[in-house]
Amino acid sequence: MHGELWDTESGNLVESFATEADGLRGARDVLAANAPDFAEHLALGVVGVEGESAVTGAPPVLEGAMLTDRINQLSAEPRQPHAAEDNGAYSSSSSQTRRASR
Repeated sequence: MHGELWDTESGNLVESFATEADGLRGARDVLAANAPDFAEHLALGVVGVEGESAVTGAPPVLEGAMLTDRINQLSAEPRQPHAAEDNGAYSSSSSQTRRASR
């Protein structure tokens, strides 16, 4: 499993992440480079392995205000050492970077 950040208006994949924390930081960076209301066009969710139709026990897809609220929560939390099992890991796969800006 891994997380993906999507631009729901264009239908483009913005970036893939190994952990929720990395995904939230990526979403924060995208929002910093765009208008504040761009959060309404972003969705961060968990994606299973190819061919898997549903991810059991996955966190909900974060969009709009829910996404910005979770980014703000992460910013307020004490910084943890970078370890996949301590950072809300989706999997041990590496991140793929594909940024979009407006």
